[in-house]
Amino acid sequence: MRPGLALNEFYKWLIRDIPFSPGIFLRQRYYGAKMREGCRILGRAAFGRGVFLNYDVKVMGEVEFGNDILVGPGAVIVSSKHVYEEVPDNERYVNTKIRIDDNVWIGANAVVMQSVGKGSIVGAGAVVTKDVPPYSVVGGVPARTIKNRGR
Repeated sequence: MRPGLALNEFYKWLIRDIPFSPGIFLRQRYYGAKMREGCRILGRAAFGRGVFLNYDVKVMGEVEFGNDILVGPGAVIVSSKHVYEEVPDNERYVNTKIRIDDNVWIGANAVVMQSVGKGSIVGAGAVVTKDVPPYSVVGGVPARTIKNRGR
């Protein structure tokens, strides 16, 4: 392991739970995203420009954000999942990488577990279990395409 990588992980751990304005300021500087109170980044996240995470957003696993993304309060973005097929118990947890592409809106309390295509909207409370095609509006549990934004 490179020394810089260990130090990087230490910085993430250090600023993860600092409350109120000092914590928000440090996380915004470190991650390059605008964050409200209570946001937590657990894992590897890469942010483009113009990413806004509202109150109590949780990002877990390996997530890549594009540009100009709005995430509503209480949303959870998680890149890992459990498999239930016939596999040994120690292999049931699978790490994946997901991408939230440019110009995406994610509604309040949505759960995103797969990639979201460019220009898409994820409705409030939706649970995204399959990749969302570009310029789609999805909602429901599990999330289904409601309409195509026609671009």
